[in-house]
Amino acid sequence: MIVPLCMRCGEREATHKIEQIVNGRYVKLYLCDECFVEMGGEIKNFMPFSDVFGMSSAPRETRCPTCGTAYSSYLKTGLLGCPDCYETFRAQLEGQIKKTQGALYHVGKDKPSDEERELAGEISELQERIQEAIKKENYPEAQRLQKILSVLKTRQRAGGGS
Repeated sequence: MIVPLCMRCGEREATHKIEQIVNGRYVKLYLCDECFVEMGGEIKNFMPFSDVFGMSSAPRETRCPTCGTAYSSYLKTGLLGCPDCYETFRAQLEGQIKKTQGALYHVGKDKPSDEERELAGEISELQERIQEAIKKENYPEAQRLQKILSVLKTRQRAGGGS
């Protein structure tokens, strides 16, 4: 079995393999004990090569400490088990949310300006007046109001400017 060199120092044999999803991409990092500890790792919490290349089971999967939901379960069902899952799977979820929604926060629509609300009110009132004119069979008045309505709707589509 060929053991790779540490990807950080390039001098010593790598004794730790770290696998993560970073910004939606799968990343493998091979580190020696020294570099691993310098980067803030604790040797007892990561999988040594003997576990990876030996006869051990598949790589350990991240699970929510509260409910035990695995990230692979979320990928299959689209459901998380509890509120703590959001923090446990934060890195993976942020990548997916950003890819799907385009941002990590809700942008929503802007509130209409006073001018836009006033224009919408005028349009609504004019539509009612057109219907009244039609009921009274005052077609010339309905036609005149329809022309005004057309101008207002054009102004509305252009952004509410006067």
